[in-house]
Amino acid sequence: MGDIVGSSGVGKSTLINQLIKEPSVLTSGIRADDDKGRHTTTNRQAYQTVSGAFIVDTPGMCELGMTSSMSEALKTVFTDIETLAQDCRFKDCQHQSEPGCAIQAAIDAGSLTPERLADFNKLAIEADYSQLSAREIEQAKVKRLMGSLKTRPTKQN
Repeated sequence: MGDIVGSSGVGKSTLINQLIKEPSVLTSGIRADDDKGRHTTTNRQAYQTVSGAFIVDTPGMCELGMTSSMSEALKTVFTDIETLAQDCRFKDCQHQSEPGCAIQAAIDAGSLTPERLADFNKLAIEADYSQLSAREIEQAKVKRLMGSLKTRPTKQN
């Protein structure tokens, strides 16, 4: 038995209707204003395919987030970055352009890829947000945006 999992409105039920003996899964058309699917499935249901296998249709996921334990898991998955960060000159190093940044030195030396650091940074932000309320998340996003605007070079006339 297998599950069909994906975002809400991507066509999981439509796909299942093509695979089962008697198409009977309720579906809805796409929205006219943005050409996106509609959330229709509200519970899990198993169906038998033409080949005899069973497949489960599941409601779509509107949002996927991290649990509080993900911050600890992040440290385990990115032990290389966590270890390198201990050698940075400054304890609050952001690993961007600070002098003495061990992570940037590892990227320059080719022992760490910029993509791995970017993945770490994205997941670290999500882990930070997982501890906040919706209002606090919005405030943190504004603060992060304003901070990035300060670090951009200004155009000189």
